[in-house]
Amino acid sequence: MRQLAVLYLSLFFCVNVFAQNSVYDNLTKLSDKAKETAKTFIPSKLMLPNDFNTYFSDAYVGISDARLDSAAAYNQAFLRALSVYALQNAKGRGMSDFFNDSSTGSTSSNYEEFCELKAECDLPSSALKVIKTQRLKSGELILKLKIDSLDKNQNADDCIRFTTSVELYNKETEINKNSTTATKLLIKNTTISTGDPKSHSEILTCFLSNNRWVSQESVLDSIKIDNSRYKWLYLMDTDCKNDTMGFEDKAFCTTDGLWFAVANGIYGSLSAQLKPQFLKLKLVDDSYENKLLSLNRESGFFRFSTTILGGIYVENKLYTKIKTSFQ
Repeated sequence: MRQLAVLYLSLFFCVNVFAQNSVYDNLTKLSDKAKETAKTFIPSKLMLPNDFNTYFSDAYVGISDARLDSAAAYNQAFLRALSVYALQNAKGRGMSDFFNDSSTGSTSSNYEEFCELKAECDLPSSALKVIKTQRLKSGELILKLKIDSLDKNQNADDCIRFTTSVELYNKETEINKNSTTATKLLIKNTTISTGDPKSHSEILTCFLSNNRWVSQESVLDSIKIDNSRYKWLYLMDTDCKNDTMGFEDKAFCTTDGLWFAVANGIYGSLSAQLKPQFLKLKLVDDSYENKLLSLNRESGFFRFSTTILGGIYVENKLYTKIKTSFQ
């Protein structure tokens, strides 16, 4: 049993070192860069529409980054609205590892999980209806999209193919009750339209450390969007503090843009809802000279459907609510 445990633990460390090296390297570089360079932030106050909190429950919403021209903002918001729709028919796979080392007087544990989600859809342009767009003072474009799922007019001259892939990585480390967390979210969206020779794509990357932003980056049609010096403070005429009942307790700050908070809220909640789908593969325990080492590995493949039930903005934080079912 002891030899088997050593084998599993060796494999565990090898997988983690090679699979997550890039994440650790990026987080380390970004943290060091933040310490070395003190940025002068540019704050800006702006108003949100009074009915903003109703947008997420009656349409598919996409919000562009700030400071884009109107055409780029529209393309980005449209991509993001489609990414919300595509979650209704998606597939995923995931793996989690929990390693615990208990010895006399000290305890350390390490939990890691990785999920990869994918979805695609082919839609006739006639099924897509942009029912509202609103441009904010920041340059962010809010786009509300309705999709007629019953429209089967697959005209080869007027069809849109959309693909999305998402990577979610979470790490929690605790040493003598002192815990640290690291999170990475990577989203890639692409549309190809038979009626338009130009396709559009974006890559959105977010790093968080101890639930604080480390870095956010978006690239639209191969052009990096840099809003790192800007901090947005959103205001509403209505008080929605009492409207958050039933929403996730964990809200995300909106000072770096609305969509970063929306995306992290949606996929953070989705990650938690996917965990029960992992199947337990291996559980190894062994003791060595007053130590207890254990490794618990789980993984799973699944098809799922996620619906956005709503979003609530309160005092520079955004709460989201989703529902996920599994096939």
